[in-house]
Amino acid sequence: MRVILMRHGKPSLPAQNSVTSEEFKNWIEAYNSAELCKNLTPELKSLEIAKSSSVVICSSLKRSLNSASVLGVNEISSIEYHLREMEMPWGKITNIKLKPEYWAVIFRILWFLGYSKNSESFKEAKLRAAHAALLLESYAKENGSVLFIGHGMLNRFIAKYLVAKGWKITKKVGSNYWEFGVLECEA
Repeated sequence: MRVILMRHGKPSLPAQNSVTSEEFKNWIEAYNSAELCKNLTPELKSLEIAKSSSVVICSSLKRSLNSASVLGVNEISSIEYHLREMEMPWGKITNIKLKPEYWAVIFRILWFLGYSKNSESFKEAKLRAAHAALLLESYAKENGSVLFIGHGMLNRFIAKYLVAKGWKITKKVGSNYWEFGVLECEA
């Protein structure tokens, strides 16, 4: 059995000015609704793995679905809301203005430490990743192989749960756009 975890393509976002922690919400919404960057296309290896996959699963987020289209996927086997990226918290913690990328790092660290205002908790997200691993494992059992066009952090946690169940990483799960990892397990 084989599970392929691919990160979506790069979302196209306009240059962002510095924002307050509360205004960071707008950046999250823009990221979640953005089209894909036209000048960062998938590598040949990613196109080939997508073309060879008979079962393709996407999250319900636009960047996952658009990535399937760019990869030439003719039919998405399933679109799953609960396979979206682990949510990013946000809220008013200060009036200091920073670039959204800095807020993303700050809020993600705070999230790991238990802050989850306006988002799921880290514990809830890990539980969702564990369920996602079971879902992808069931697709692999039924079909031999499954490609999930997902999200950086969620993919890493899915891989972690599959490894804990005895799966072997044959290609490391990457964090770059269009990068993919492969996990295999004897049936």
